[in-house]
Amino acid sequence: MAALSEGCQVHRSLRFKAYDLLVATNRQTSGRGYELLKDAMRRLQGTQIETNLRQGGKEYFKILSLIDSAEIIRETRDGRMLDIEITLPTARLRPLRLRTVNPSSR
Repeated sequence: MAALSEGCQVHRSLRFKAYDLLVATNRQTSGRGYELLKDAMRRLQGTQIETNLRQGGKEYFKILSLIDSAEIIRETRDGRMLDIEITLPTARLRPLRLRTVNPSSR
């Protein structure tokens, strides 16, 4: 919201260091921690939200994913996980751009 208030463009994809995410969320940074992080990305991508809205004499039923995709970037020499890139669905960004609250976040 701060970026939008300052007139900055908000992108659907964001990239961050896997290690930083593990540390920020108080997770282990061992090989097991990285495997659990990869599993979490799978679950996020596979989670579906169903919603319905009645408006103007019609009912709209929608199925959404929390994220469109997650990409893990590894260093090929030793297979160490470096970055994660998550792409959000356009439907998740629309409320931010319109400056409204999505009912699914209440």
